[in-house]
Parts: sequence; structure tokens; C-alpha cells
Amino acid sequence: MKSKILMLMGVILLSVSLIGCVSTGSLSTIPFTDSIVDEVGGLDNIPLFQYYLSQTITLRRIGGDQDSHVEDGNLVRRSAVTRDAIIVDAITPGVAQDYGVILPGLQVYEVSVAFEDRGETSVLNFWNLGLRGSELYTIRYDDPERRIVNYGGVSYVVEYDEDSRVLPHLLIKLDESASDSARTRRVPGLTLQ
Repeated sequence: MKSKILMLMGVILLSVSLIGCVSTGSLSTIPFTDSIVDEVGGLDNIPLFQYYLSQTITLRRIGGDQDSHVEDGNLVRRSAVTRDAIIVDAITPGVAQDYGVILPGLQVYEVSVAFEDRGETSVLNFWNLGLRGSELYTIRYDDPERRIVNYGGVSYVVEYDEDSRVLPHLLIKLDESASDSARTRRVPGLTLQ
């Protein structure tokens, strides 16, 4: 009985020690930057990435229509208000529809990413504004002062968590693994014969 318990404990210890030896990869979400573009060989690899949005944004539009006419001697005024909101949640996957250099002298690049299949104009544009190699690809506004973007041919105001100190930007997933191998060999030596 005692030997069975010792053998069971030995098997458990061996199993636990082997678990520590297994090499596993790590999948994490990281910001998409120029350094990554350079690491994978340049702009031509931009469409190969699966992109994700760093934080939830809401595209909001309020439009109105008014019609006035005279009917039975009275002024008739009809108005309609349309409220449209499109929510793109954080970590929503998207694909690059277009990319390129928009300010060649400054090496400013733009990536147009679609998060839904609603036509080629239903994209959000992201660009790198800053030091080459380290800047995030943040959302690019058509009117930065009012935070307006064109989405599907319509102008929307972009809303996001204002407490965040970072603008909405592109993320990618990194599948990182490392292996470490060591080999030890004992030399037996040679003797004269």
C-alpha cells in the first residue's frame, strides 16, 4: 500500500515537472505601428493583417428634413429628424481595404479598414502621425476639430471614451513563442591502445 502511494506521488511529481517543460506560444493584442510594418517587410504586407479596434467608438449622425407648404389657407410645416448611430466595439475584427503613403515627404501612411461588408466607402481611415517607427495608427478625421469622419458616403461624428488618453487606434494580434534549447555532452576521453 505504501509503495502504491509513493508511486502515485512520483507520477504526480513527474507530471507537474513535465508541465513546466512544455513550450507554449502566447497570443496577445498589440498596437499596429510602423515598426511592425518594417519588421514584416514593408507596406505590401499591410493587407495580410487581421486588424482590431482599440476601443469602442460610436459614429453618430443627426439629420433633418423640413417641408413647408400652404394647405387650405394654412401654413403646414412638417419636419423629420433622423438619428443614426453605428457602434464599433473594441476588438472588432477588420480588414484593410486600401493603404498607402498620403504625405510622402513625412512618411505618413494611411490604412483604410472595413469592419463590416457594406461597400468600399464603409471604411474607417487610420494614419501614423508622429515619429517614424513608434507611432500608433489612430483614427483619421476628415474634420479633426469636430471629429467628423466620412463613413459610407455620410458624415458622422466619432464618439469614444474621453477619459482615455489615447485616440482610437488599430491593434493586431501577436502570436509569440520562443524556444530555448540547450545541449550538454560529456566527453569520455581517449586512451592509448
